[in-house]
Amino acid sequence: MRILIVNSDYPEFVSALYSHHPGLETEPYSIQLEARMATMFAEADFYSKNLQVLGHEAHDLLVNSSHLQAAWSSEHAGPRVPLHGHGSAIRDYLKRTPLRRAARAARSLWPRKTAYPTWVYRILEAQIAYYRPDVVLNQDMGSIEPAFWVRMKPLMRLLVGQHAATPLPPAKGFSVYDLVVSSFPPTVKYFSDAGIPSEFIPLGFEPEVLSKLGPQPPRDVDVSFVGGLNLVHRPRLSLIEDLCRAFPGNMKIWTPRVDSIPRDSPIHRCYQEPAWGADMLQVLRRSRITINHHGDILPFANNCRLYEATGTGALLVTDSKENLGDLFDVGREVVAYDSNAECVDLVRRFLDDEPTRSRIALAGQTRTLRDHTYRQCMELLSNHMSNYLARLDS
Repeated sequence: MRILIVNSDYPEFVSALYSHHPGLETEPYSIQLEARMATMFAEADFYSKNLQVLGHEAHDLLVNSSHLQAAWSSEHAGPRVPLHGHGSAIRDYLKRTPLRRAARAARSLWPRKTAYPTWVYRILEAQIAYYRPDVVLNQDMGSIEPAFWVRMKPLMRLLVGQHAATPLPPAKGFSVYDLVVSSFPPTVKYFSDAGIPSEFIPLGFEPEVLSKLGPQPPRDVDVSFVGGLNLVHRPRLSLIEDLCRAFPGNMKIWTPRVDSIPRDSPIHRCYQEPAWGADMLQVLRRSRITINHHGDILPFANNCRLYEATGTGALLVTDSKENLGDLFDVGREVVAYDSNAECVDLVRRFLDDEPTRSRIALAGQTRTLRDHTYRQCMELLSNHMSNYLARLDS
């Protein structure tokens, strides 16, 4: 199968990437894409590389990364054009390319308002026409309008959506999808109830990152938290503040920003800096204990930190969820809390009991490297895609 993986990046991450690599925006598309994937941020190229090992042709697209997409466009459709805030320039430019006829023919279906500017759709359309995939896996269901996929369906055999736990608009707009996959059981049920085929695909960890990150560093961070801290995440914010009060000399926090957090919060004393991709993984490798909190998404354990923390060998202290025991042996491979006070007690216990901490952390890492890898996830996804293609072809 030829598979096109459509995804997006946090704007803050994209800004950090190009700030840390001056001049990267002028490099060819392949160089920019390689630099992006080398960060190991989010899923990076873990999907595509494992699908390739399974015998498929797979390509990654980061549709909202303007420098990256502008480079692809210039290499395949003509001179590079600016993208930020230049919608009219993009339209004038595209009128001079072969895309002009397709754009005119489809104007009646083009959404009047979209979450993305027009250039995102125009370049993505050109990429789909160029690659002619058997399967498009859209991991950005919340932002790319279903109406766009209605127009694109003739250029592919199977359209697969992937979404986790955040709310989506009414499911009737997603009937264009042949299949939706999710790591969050309620999302699977949501689409299935709406008459849209849906399958469970778990999250995972990429073992290859351990060798890419180099020798194991000393575990010189007693307790870490890596993730978002916003006022909308009140339960998480409350937990991290309690931990900062209890362990002011041990707790360290890596989060994109703290400017919305009140200045008298103890979080400011523990704050380090943002940590994306490889930097975040190195923080976890340096951590004796790391804290996980799912926020307000209930009731299932379902975030990447479960596997990143255990995969890098930190002791995972996570909030209790009804399916956590299906993923790990709670108490032997990870530890779980039901309240802020219990979390504080667990951290205190394992800071004082290094042998037990190390034993549980090693067991958790062994479990993740055995049962929760991206290779296993992609084997399952590949089987689902093959089965649904066979149904469409029968």
